[in-house]
Amino acid sequence: MSGDTVIELDVPDNLEILSDLKFVSNQTNLLACSWDNRVLLYDCSDVNNKSPINVLQTEDTPLSVAFGPGNSTFIGFLDGTIRELDYENIKLHRCNSLSHDREDVSHGINNLVNVQSGTTMFAASTFSGRLEVVDTRIRSPVSSRQCEKKILKMDATNQYLAVGMSDRRVEIYDHRNWTEPYQIRESGLRYQIQDLQCFPTGEGFAISSIDGRVAIEYFDPSELSQARKYAFKCHRHLDKEAQRDLVHPVNSILFSRRYNTLFTSGSDGHVCLWNWQKRKRMRQYPKLSYSDGATQSIVRTAIQENDTVLAIGTSDESYKSANSIEESTGGVKRGSKIYLRYLKETECLPKH
Repeated sequence: MSGDTVIELDVPDNLEILSDLKFVSNQTNLLACSWDNRVLLYDCSDVNNKSPINVLQTEDTPLSVAFGPGNSTFIGFLDGTIRELDYENIKLHRCNSLSHDREDVSHGINNLVNVQSGTTMFAASTFSGRLEVVDTRIRSPVSSRQCEKKILKMDATNQYLAVGMSDRRVEIYDHRNWTEPYQIRESGLRYQIQDLQCFPTGEGFAISSIDGRVAIEYFDPSELSQARKYAFKCHRHLDKEAQRDLVHPVNSILFSRRYNTLFTSGSDGHVCLWNWQKRKRMRQYPKLSYSDGATQSIVRTAIQENDTVLAIGTSDESYKSANSIEESTGGVKRGSKIYLRYLKETECLPKH
């Protein structure tokens, strides 16, 4: 398969904004969740089959996906429940319900992260800032904490959980002690966090923001390690008429597990590949646009564990800067799209 091959998958008509997109652990299957209560399952091993092998219409909105032992898959919902996906029967089995008034959507589970690889222990966060560590086997939280700020994004290594919050706050938890943060720090970015991903090495994490920047941070609090952190600009384009940069949110970031290089994706419709350790951009992939020329904002990305396929999820985000629904769509309904980009064997290899 050519490294420049891009395939557009079939999606339901007018699919709403994607809430999550992930490859099933150690598999070629891809899961996509959307705000119109759909869970789509694709088999990416057959390039000739672009249709989902299953479409599950759910009662509530699926927001976040994480994986447990074997092929077990867990989904966090807007109603505050965590449910396990039964692939054989394409059904959902409730594992847990966080303690809250289910009528309050601010308690929807916006992040679900496996905190101990190969186990059923998950960190679950809500829009309202509640952080709970859940053991799905006993269907109950083993630790619960109400944070001072809203939780936006989080990711985990084998030792730490990094939690990106509103007002540039970052809390870091040691898996051995969930009662209080191991560290509290201020993000190296000046504006709201859009995404957070830990290094494959476990040494630190990257944060992206709405103002076209990415910050590189390290867990080690020593002065030597902290001196290595930095931020860089990306997803900015020169407006030749105005002679100024057009700045786009960096909505999704992810690391190549094999080579530790970094993919960034933004509202400008571009995916970029970086050798972040050398502070150099290796590649900018072609812009994704609708047939009428409107930009497809990239909202979610996922990569197979062997770095062979990059999944790209786009949605129409024109509503964010519009005064009304009519103005945002211009009378045109643009649904979300999902693409697969097949990567060359050494495409993510750092260039020196």
